[in-house]
Amino acid sequence: MKKTLIFFILSVLGLSHIQAQSLSGNVNSNVNIGEAVIRLDYANVEIFQNDKLVASLITDRNGYYNVALDTGNYVVNIMYNGYKTITKNITISGDEKFEANLEDDPLAKKMKEEKVRSKGKRTRIDKSKDYHDGSDGMAIDRSYSLEPEYEMKIIEPVRMVPVIHEDYSEEIEYEMSEVDYEYSPEDLYGEPVIADRLKQKAYIKGVTAAEINDFSKWDLWEDLMEGELNRFQKDWQISPQERYTVQLMNEVKIPLVDASVELKDKAGNTLWEARTDNTGKAELWNTISFGKEVGEVGEIIISYQGITKTIKRPKKFKKGINTVEIDADCEAFNAVDIAFVVDATGSMQDEIDFLKLEINDVVYQAKQMNDRLTMRFGSVFYRDHGDEYLTRKQDFTKVLSESSSFIKSQLADGGGDGPEAVEDGLKVAIEEMSWSEKARTRVLFLILDAPPHNNSDVQKRITALATKAAKKGIRIIPITASGLNKTAEYLMRSIALATNGTYLFITDDSGIGGSHLKPSTDSYEVKLLNDLLTSIIKNYIYVPGCQELIPEIEIEYPDSLVAYDIPTDSTSIDSTDTDIPPVESISWNYYPNPTYGELNIEVSNQVEMLYLTDMTGKVLRQIPMNGSTTTRINLDGLAMGIYFLRYPIGKQWLTGKVMLMR
Repeated sequence: MKKTLIFFILSVLGLSHIQAQSLSGNVNSNVNIGEAVIRLDYANVEIFQNDKLVASLITDRNGYYNVALDTGNYVVNIMYNGYKTITKNITISGDEKFEANLEDDPLAKKMKEEKVRSKGKRTRIDKSKDYHDGSDGMAIDRSYSLEPEYEMKIIEPVRMVPVIHEDYSEEIEYEMSEVDYEYSPEDLYGEPVIADRLKQKAYIKGVTAAEINDFSKWDLWEDLMEGELNRFQKDWQISPQERYTVQLMNEVKIPLVDASVELKDKAGNTLWEARTDNTGKAELWNTISFGKEVGEVGEIIISYQGITKTIKRPKKFKKGINTVEIDADCEAFNAVDIAFVVDATGSMQDEIDFLKLEINDVVYQAKQMNDRLTMRFGSVFYRDHGDEYLTRKQDFTKVLSESSSFIKSQLADGGGDGPEAVEDGLKVAIEEMSWSEKARTRVLFLILDAPPHNNSDVQKRITALATKAAKKGIRIIPITASGLNKTAEYLMRSIALATNGTYLFITDDSGIGGSHLKPSTDSYEVKLLNDLLTSIIKNYIYVPGCQELIPEIEIEYPDSLVAYDIPTDSTSIDSTDTDIPPVESISWNYYPNPTYGELNIEVSNQVEMLYLTDMTGKVLRQIPMNGSTTTRINLDGLAMGIYFLRYPIGKQWLTGKVMLMR
C-alpha cells in the first residue's frame, strides 16, 4: 500500500517515469539575418524507437525542446512549414544535444526583405441590436484604412507583457520585458517587426473571456429553459431534452475512451448516438428537436473493442449516472484533433488576430502535459453567400506551423447584413475534414460574432450537424464575440450541450473590441482567453488511463484543505448577495486524499450542499450536509482520476481537488 501511494505521488509530480537521459536542442533556420540566428518557434519534433512513436514535441517560442529518454537508439524527425523535414539517427547514453538547422523548401514562400505594402479597408458591423434573424443588423460606417506601408526592420528582442488586475476592473497595463531569444520567424516572415506590431501583440493577448458549462449548472439551465431563454427554443427549433449520462470504465475503474454509445427507443430505433469522452462519459438526448414528442426509451447499447454491453431501463440524469463496467483493456488513444471554424467577415479582425498571435502558445502550453499525444490541427474560415468566398478549409495536419501559417494568411472582410453562413462553415468542418477514426479528443472551436440566417432550412441543417458531430465524438465549443444577442447565445449553448461541449464568450473586461453581451447565468470567472483555451484543451485531453496514471496538469486548486476568509470590503463578492453565509471565514477538510473510494468531509460551518464535479466541470453528485458539519461519501461508482469538491460563496466557487485511485 505504501509503495503504491509513493508511486502515485511521484506520477502526480510528473516523476513516475524517472529517466536519467535526455535529448535537447534548438531548431533553427539555415537562413540567418547578419549574425542573428532564426529560431523556428513551435516546430514539431517526433521521436521514434523501432518504428514506434515514443515522443511528440513542440518547441517553445525560442525553438528549444527537451525530452527525457531511456538509453537506446532513436530516429528524430523535425518538421516546420516551408522547410525540408530533417531525419536524424541519435543514440542516447546520457544528456544528448541536437541542434537542427532546417533548409528552405524550394517551393516555400521566400522571405521578403523589401518593403511590404498593405492596402484596403475593412468594414465593421454594428451587431449590438437584439434581433432574431439578423435582418435588422445595420452596417454603419466604421471603415478604416490599414497602415499604407510597413518597412522591414529588426528591433531589439523585447516583448510586451500584460499586467492583469485581479478584479479586471481597471484598464490592462503593459510592461516591456526582455526575453531570452534572438529573432522569431513570426517576426521575420509575414508582417515585419515594428514597435506598433509589438503593441498590437500585447493588446490582443489581453483579450478576456469566461466559460459557462451548462453541464456544471444543470439545474440552472433547466430553470432558464422555463424562464429567460424559453422563447428562443422556438426561434431555432432546437432544444436538448431528456438527458442520459453514461460512465464507462473497465474492471479496474479506468475510464474507457471513444466507445460508441446509442440510446434506443422501445422499438429499437436510435434516438441519439455519441462517443465516450476522455473521462469515459457520454451524453445522450432523447431528442434535440424542439416540439418533437419525446420517445419512450428502451435501452442503451455500448460498443467497445468488439464488446457490446446493454443497459436495460436506463435512468435519466436526474436519477443518476448509468455506470457500466466492461472487462476490457483500455486503449491509450493518443490522437487529438483540434479544429477552428472562424467567421471571417468584416467585424472579426480582432478575433482572427488573436488566433494569429496566440494559437501557437495555447497549443504549446496544452501539449506540455503529455509528450506522447499526436495532435492535429485544421481550420475552416467562412463568410456569407455573395462574399468573395463562402468557405476556406485547411484539413488536419500534425505540423503546427503549417496550420498557423494558413490562419495567418486570413483577413476579415465581407458580411454586412448581420447573420453569416455559420452552418456552411460547420458543414465543411464536420463532414469534409478527416477526423480521426479513433481519438482521445476531437474538439471544434466555433469563433463567431453573428448567428446563422434563421429560416427553416438552416434550422434543420444546424440540428442535423449537431447530431452528426455528437455521433462522431466532436465536441463543439462556441467562442462568441461582440455583436451576439440572446437568441444566438441560446443557439450556441444548445449546440454545445448537444455535442458534450461548453460555451465561451469574450468579455468587456479587457476593453478590447466592441461591447459584449452578458450571458444568462448566475456567475462566471473572467480569465485571459489564452489561459482559458489552454485550460479547456488540457481538461479535454487528460486521461488517467493505462500506463499514464495521473499526470501533473498544473491545477491550481488546493488538496484536502480548503479555507477562505470573506473580506468585508471584497469587490470579488457581491456584498448585496443574500446567499453569502453570515460568517467571516469558511473551510473544509477531506481525507484520505488520494482516496480509494471513501472520502470523509469536515466543514467548519454549516453549509447546505457540496458539489462533486469531474475535470470538465460536470456536476456528478450533490452532497447534502443536512445541518451537519461532517459526512462521508463513497466514490466507488466513479472512474480513476481527478475530481473537484465545490461550494458556492456569493458570486464565486471554492474548489478543492480530490484524487481517486484504483
